[in-house]
Amino acid sequence: WGVAPNPASRFMLVFQAAAATALGVYVSFEGVQVLIGVLLGFVSAWGFGAGARSVDEALPGMALLWYQAGALAGLVLNTVWRPLLVAIAAPVLGAWLLVSGALCLVLRALAADPARSVLSVGMEVVGPSS
Repeated sequence: WGVAPNPASRFMLVFQAAAATALGVYVSFEGVQVLIGVLLGFVSAWGFGAGARSVDEALPGMALLWYQAGALAGLVLNTVWRPLLVAIAAPVLGAWLLVSGALCLVLRALAADPARSVLSVGMEVVGPSS
């Protein structure tokens, strides 16, 4: 992937991955949450890392620092601040599931004709996208 531009940063990346894995093994059952937090943080930093990748051309290793900061943020969010994360995410996820389920039921009711699909009714309700 070319994430680590030199041997020192490659060592730091391997050290961070080993430390996260060791912490996950040490805390046993909750270790899965540690690894998921690190993975989600790293993937999020990778997804939002366009600016870091452009700076990385001038300052090698800046993108790796960004990815490691994202992994650390994911670790902290999923372990230390887990009650806060659950308190914030649970109502949002519940509301999303409620609204999407209600919309699906409404569209299903509007598509009483079996020849029409729910998707075609949804497109009629929403209208053309342009």
